Amino acid sequence: VTKVNTSGSTGEPVIVWRTAINRLHWLALTLRYHFWTEPDFAGRICAIRPNMKDYGEDKDWGAPAALFFRTGPGLRIDIELDVRRQIEMIRAFRPGSLIVYPSNLAAILDVLDEEGSDLPGLERLRTIGETLSPGLRDRAERRLGARLFDCYSSEELGYIALQCPEGDLYHVMSETVIVEIVDDEGKPCRQGESGAVLVTDLHNHAMPMIRYRIGDYAEVGPPCPCGRGLPTLRAILGRERNMIVRPDGTRHWPLTGYKRYREIAPILQYQMRQHEPDRIEVRLVVERPLTPDEEAALTVWLHEKLRYSFRLDFTYFEGRLPTGPIGKFEEVMRLF
Repeated sequence: VTKVNTSGSTGEPVIVWRTAINRLHWLALTLRYHFWTEPDFAGRICAIRPNMKDYGEDKDWGAPAALFFRTGPGLRIDIELDVRRQIEMIRAFRPGSLIVYPSNLAAILDVLDEEGSDLPGLERLRTIGETLSPGLRDRAERRLGARLFDCYSSEELGYIALQCPEGDLYHVMSETVIVEIVDDEGKPCRQGESGAVLVTDLHNHAMPMIRYRIGDYAEVGPPCPCGRGLPTLRAILGRERNMIVRPDGTRHWPLTGYKRYREIAPILQYQMRQHEPDRIEVRLVVERPLTPDEEAALTVWLHEKLRYSFRLDFTYFEGRLPTGPIGKFEEVMRLF
């Protein structure tokens, strides 16, 4: 039996006990993820993850792939490294596949756009750890000419759903979990409807987790034409804490209009943290200090996209915005 700690992004970290059976299923579904996304195991693969202080090249991909197959080499990069240094290492290694957090992928794309450069040889992107927005998916595939595959997992439960290799639907990993999508009254959502995610772990005998409300929202998907027969999710919408709440109590997923930011001001990275029903802290990394006119124009734009005239407090950071304890980053967070 081993202990797993969640990142505690809401200030309430969760401790879960899991067994060797759970570990075995994690390895099996990792192998499935490889099978669904990689044309063969002889290619070069790079992973950017947190807590990789001994980063560098390896002769193979590591477990579980290397337990069964002769694989190509692998490269591990610590997510805390400067993004430009990450890009240098990726270029030198020339991987066919890149495993990366969505927020880190966005930072890489920002630098590539600034340089007018590319990542030669890259054919596949595999995003993990954070909610992937449709806008980032489209941007990455167009910019890099690579196919993007996403997975949905958690520290507490392991793999929950993997993107179909033949489309954009997510297949629920029904061998290990039962996933329910329910509305605010706890009733099952129908195809095309969105609601809260409840997950039951079928094999955790050390700490049974039954209809565990993980805090995410997702949309129920249709049967997948691929024929695999697993239930599907059409989209992973994000955490409940990523929803904006207006003073009248109504909630909605924020459309922050980030594509206009660079037209208004030299913004490199942003994050919104809602501290009170009428107040949002806007954290920014910028190329230079913004003028009062630029702050005013950005305020007008955000009020329009957020559909309410929140009090906006601008806070500036150098380098990159801070991430959570295990390297995760969320563009929008509600802190009450």
